[in-house]
Amino acid sequence: KPVSSFDALLQLAGKCARELGKNTRVNYENLKKGYTKGIHGLCTQGTQAVLYAMTGVKAIGKISGNAAYFSFKNGGKSSFLSSYYIDKIKIGKDYWKDKSKWQIGDVIAVGYTDGKPYGHIQVWTGTKWMSDFSQNAIQSSHVDWTTPALWRLNNNGISAVKKQMGSIS
Repeated sequence: KPVSSFDALLQLAGKCARELGKNTRVNYENLKKGYTKGIHGLCTQGTQAVLYAMTGVKAIGKISGNAAYFSFKNGGKSSFLSSYYIDKIKIGKDYWKDKSKWQIGDVIAVGYTDGKPYGHIQVWTGTKWMSDFSQNAIQSSHVDWTTPALWRLNNNGISAVKKQMGSIS
């Protein structure tokens, strides 16, 4: 179902999370909030629900692994569907600082330092960065800067987002 606003996208993502069988904490109310300890911490599940809502492609929400698996940490173990995403590429801090490099549907996955095993993953909606919560910036705390990976939509993915989202701002 196409969406016409950022709020409608979050409502749909909450419904997509239910359809995908994600944790019940991944819901519309919690997607709207900033990070809240004890509520959030399910970034892979939230990112997948938002991606499903953004593309209308349920299979994107069924990929497996924690956030670090999608980064370059320990070689990375998971990947997004090649029918919608190009293979991950290494990126550096310049991507964080230069908003002109961001494209709708970009997924950033990072591994963490300090023995934190799971890392973080989030998607650019064109309005905000999203995982299982709304973010005003790309996660940069505790990042192992040898691990950041960018997953970018291919032409099929871009078409799916355009069909699903139109021009949300």
